Amino acid sequence: MSDTASTITAKLPEVAVYMKMLEQSTSEWRWMLGTDVTPAQLAHQAYPGAHSIGAVLLHMADSEAIWTMEVLAGGSVPDALKKELLADETDVWNGKWPTVPEEPLAYFYEKQDRVRKNTLEVLAGLTDIDKDFTAWGNTFSLRWILGHMVSHDSQHGGQAILLHVAQTLRP
Repeated sequence: MSDTASTITAKLPEVAVYMKMLEQSTSEWRWMLGTDVTPAQLAHQAYPGAHSIGAVLLHMADSEAIWTMEVLAGGSVPDALKKELLADETDVWNGKWPTVPEEPLAYFYEKQDRVRKNTLEVLAGLTDIDKDFTAWGNTFSLRWILGHMVSHDSQHGGQAILLHVAQTLRP
């Protein structure tokens, strides 16, 4: 992760804690994933439509963009970004993952870092910790959204690590 977090200051102390947790989660799973993941490993799918490390990394950025750009900021994820993140080709709920390009890890991290910078800026500007947000016919508290973003990052970061371990430990 870049040093973006150190330059963006939240208006609300409680939000600052969540921002730090999000940055810490990403830093930890990236450290555990390591730097020796090859482009072929990032794109590898056990079967057509299965998840890959790269697809998981793109999904993480897409989900974060949706929560911040659409739900918290009330806008939309730009079409160009959705295309970069293969958002319309990913159907997590039905287990359908896209084939990602064989690119280096930096390719995927750059997209995540760009989304994260926006996330931190949106979070830093929040002024009401008790605010509720409505999306997809449901109401979410800001605290729930922030907690979900942290757990989502941790969950899928761990998934990326396990996918890499499964590839590197096979006989």
